[in-house]
Amino acid sequence: MKNIGIKSRVILLGTMPAVLFAIILAGYAISKVFTILNLSLHDRGRIIATQLAPAAEYGVISGNTQILQKLAQQALINEQELRTVLVTDKQGKVLALSGRPLADDLLKQLKETNLQELTWSNGVVFVSPIFRSLVEVDDFASANDYADSSLPAVDSKIEIGKVYVELS
Repeated sequence: MKNIGIKSRVILLGTMPAVLFAIILAGYAISKVFTILNLSLHDRGRIIATQLAPAAEYGVISGNTQILQKLAQQALINEQELRTVLVTDKQGKVLALSGRPLADDLLKQLKETNLQELTWSNGVVFVSPIFRSLVEVDDFASANDYADSSLPAVDSKIEIGKVYVELS
């Protein structure tokens, strides 16, 4: 710095704070983008799992593993960030698997803690229960029964399985 003139020193001291501010601002913007992408990934995984669960209802009830396997494969093909799609029955028996199998200890942890979402070193696993929707139809109801809004609505759901989705 001895050989630098006064003009160069003033320019250097004047631009240093601006450069430092630009570096801090760029770092903040990059961290904010990664946070938004991470939240978006979590939302996407939750949506995929909750959409696959009703689609798998018929296959789980009927025990049709071919339909479930096609459903799992299509989901894996259509969504590039998916690593695994796993459909199990209520007892935990695998009915369909597409992609890499989930670790047994991970599945055990999800079942014991009853979590809907678990972040681990290789990605994020989302769980959505598969419900059997019971629809009661009264064939002998009169038109007056439908007009009476005081009757309780029957909305019975029985859990018959689970959908596991892993995103990278």
